[in-house]
Amino acid sequence: MHRKAILGIFDEGYMGMYNAIIDDELLNPLGVFKERLSQSALVAKMATVKDEESHRARQWLQERGLRFLIGKDEQTELTDAQIYQQLKMYIAAIRMAHEFGCDAIGIQYQQGLKDSVAASDLAEGLLNNADRPPVFDEKTGEELYSKRPLPHFNEVDECAGLDALVTNRCWSALGLDPATTLHDVRWGEHFESAELNAFVWVLQISGAVPASHLDGGYKGATSERQPPMYFLSGEEL
Repeated sequence: MHRKAILGIFDEGYMGMYNAIIDDELLNPLGVFKERLSQSALVAKMATVKDEESHRARQWLQERGLRFLIGKDEQTELTDAQIYQQLKMYIAAIRMAHEFGCDAIGIQYQQGLKDSVAASDLAEGLLNNADRPPVFDEKTGEELYSKRPLPHFNEVDECAGLDALVTNRCWSALGLDPATTLHDVRWGEHFESAELNAFVWVLQISGAVPASHLDGGYKGATSERQPPMYFLSGEEL
């Protein structure tokens, strides 16, 4: 193999999902290796992202039609502060991935960062999309992972991470949109109506969907606060 791959794993096993871990002894012979990273380091990296960088990223999204449903109550509504914090996570994650040479990354979030920062969903959806706000190297000014996704596997499901990596490589080689996300198939049935006669799959998304998977792209997307059952610092879709 000429180009081996690295999965950036933020706090492996932190959510207790043992079945989401691929043993190194099985993974390494495939030419895929792990860089084990820390979520606390991600929070520290977020603190180095300048306010104007997160503001530019938000402006980029709004110019493309993404609608943020904003309120003022931090406990129950999406706020400006939460949006900017999530965009700083997005920028920091890309910079860390570049620093460690990662081809895909996974952030645990739910049992890790949830007590410290706003949710990772917005960052996840952006990372998995080729068309996204540009992120630049702090020293060289080089655009990082330019015009391509940095595949993110939600909740550090390494099986999904390996799938996203292979999908990204294959679809890119075929000239297809390499955007990926983590879906669970929940139910399917033949459906008939005046407008449709087809078998319909019902999927549940874990993490935010990349814009290219939506009708209209960013113009077909809204970002809002979920009920704060697990995500006290702000969860958005």
